[in-house]
Amino acid sequence: MRKTFLMLAILSVSAAAAQPQAKPWEAWQPPEVVLPNPNAFDVYLKAFELKAQLDKQFPRGELAPPAAVPGAPPPPPGAAAMADPWGEGPADMPAPDRVLLYGEVLKAVREALPLECGIEPPEGPETLLPHFQSFRGVARLFAMEAETRRLNDDYAGAAASALDCLEMAQDAKSQNIVISYLVGVACEAIGLASLDQTLPGLKADEAKAALVRLQGIIAKRPPLAGALTGEEMWGRQCFKRFLPDREQVRQFMVQQMEKRVTEEELTQIIARLPQTWQNMGSYYDRLRRNAALPYPQRDRNLAPPQDPLADWLLPNLALVLFRQTVSDTRLNLHVLALAAQAYRAEHGAFPASPTDLVPGITAQVPTDPFTGGPLSSVTAEDRLKLYSFGPDGVDNHGADAGKVVAAETKGDVVVELNVSPRR
Repeated sequence: MRKTFLMLAILSVSAAAAQPQAKPWEAWQPPEVVLPNPNAFDVYLKAFELKAQLDKQFPRGELAPPAAVPGAPPPPPGAAAMADPWGEGPADMPAPDRVLLYGEVLKAVREALPLECGIEPPEGPETLLPHFQSFRGVARLFAMEAETRRLNDDYAGAAASALDCLEMAQDAKSQNIVISYLVGVACEAIGLASLDQTLPGLKADEAKAALVRLQGIIAKRPPLAGALTGEEMWGRQCFKRFLPDREQVRQFMVQQMEKRVTEEELTQIIARLPQTWQNMGSYYDRLRRNAALPYPQRDRNLAPPQDPLADWLLPNLALVLFRQTVSDTRLNLHVLALAAQAYRAEHGAFPASPTDLVPGITAQVPTDPFTGGPLSSVTAEDRLKLYSFGPDGVDNHGADAGKVVAAETKGDVVVELNVSPRR
């Protein structure tokens, strides 16, 4: 009897070994995505189509660089672009006229802002994000509108334009994949730069109203964890689509990764596909856990597992987590900046400390995402520097790290307020 059981066990093991290796991706299906109804994105698409028609009807053309003064050096390279920083509409048309030209586009976008936004996840590389450039183009239109309003001393209107841009930026993130999130962050940068120029001209009630709205926009931000989950789903869909058999693996390596492999390498890659599938899940689980941690507690060297397909299917997304922290920091700094501007407009001077703003103007001092503590400030003559300690976690007393902040950057992330608005 024992010999019979032993023989059966050996035969079952041999039979299992002879079976094709399990393919866990065959049974996997992406989760159903339920889009809101009505959906702000449907309104955005109409606005983007209208903008495309206007772009075609009124081509941008070329803007000649400023004429050089006789005897002076020639204009530097890029002088034409410096003369027109907007990048939207006919280059030789004054900015106020361009704002009027695209007025219906901005009106349509504003109709989308109160609605919930959801964007269908892409099924493959060829359907990846054709609308993202449109979001950035509209962000530039909002910045141009804000500049036109500032020139007319309408600082409350300019703040509204900047905040509309920031609210749209949150909708741009709603495709729930990483590049969607990054495009939203890029649109935020345009809106925040516009708000920087507007802040010194705001009256107390205008600054307080903008403060309340910005806090609402921050509360609307899609969580980064959603983008990481969507990125994983997209990667798994690409896996199922491109990697079902040997020949398609070969074509995938050549077409998608631009890498030719030997037959031996191909055999090894195919043998590891179930492990690659498992690696995807474990990597994104670690990313989501990392994203939920405060910045000082994060693993800042979270790299994809070593895998033949990791370069394409499992991009190094630690940088995305860092950019999220920078984005959150800049938004929090502008909450504090609006509160400080309201204080200055009421009291005739900047607050000596962020705590002076509590509870009269804001309920609490916004958090510094890089440290978990409150944001800081330093006053210098007629300027107020509001700052985060930045990625090094060191108080540099407002020494600005600059516009580009990297994980190894030394210095503080700063928003500076001046007494007088730019005219």
